[in-house]
Amino acid sequence: MNLRKNKIHLLSFQNRRIKDLYVSAFPKIERLPYSMLMRYSLKKEIDMWGYYDGGKFIGFAYMMILGDYAYLLYFATKKELRSRGYGTAIVKDLMKTYSDKNMVLDIEPVVPEAPNAEQRIRRRDFYLKLGFSDTLFEMTDETGDYRIYTTRPDDFDIKEFRKFFDLFPESFDGTEIVDKH
Repeated sequence: MNLRKNKIHLLSFQNRRIKDLYVSAFPKIERLPYSMLMRYSLKKEIDMWGYYDGGKFIGFAYMMILGDYAYLLYFATKKELRSRGYGTAIVKDLMKTYSDKNMVLDIEPVVPEAPNAEQRIRRRDFYLKLGFSDTLFEMTDETGDYRIYTTRPDDFDIKEFRKFFDLFPESFDGTEIVDKH
């Protein structure tokens, strides 16, 4: 594996590949308009990365950076390349890139009766294996419930995390935080 990444912005030539993966990897209800992601990518608080193995496109990550936090808002690898170590390599690279930050992400909570319960378990276990911890907070909005995980649970401050909502109000419109402690 020869992993490399490129910063993506509005005029990047890789934009089409990333948009196609974004649309195929995330249900419509969970996707922000791609044009909004691109517009936000011009802000200093956004890092959008395209990942490659040699010259082959393998995935992308969309990060929001604010204060001591790096929030992994979207992350996907190409479907035909999953379970080959690329996801692990990308997340480890992000953890290294943002090693001075408390990296945060949200995923669907494990609910045994959910139609995608197995997928939710695999996703949770993937992030736990990489060193993320459950904060016992959930974000709730019209798209569903999402459990918040972090790399530094002892330093996680929900009030600080909420500042992302103010910075990107279109992204978090109607989102509430529920304490599951």
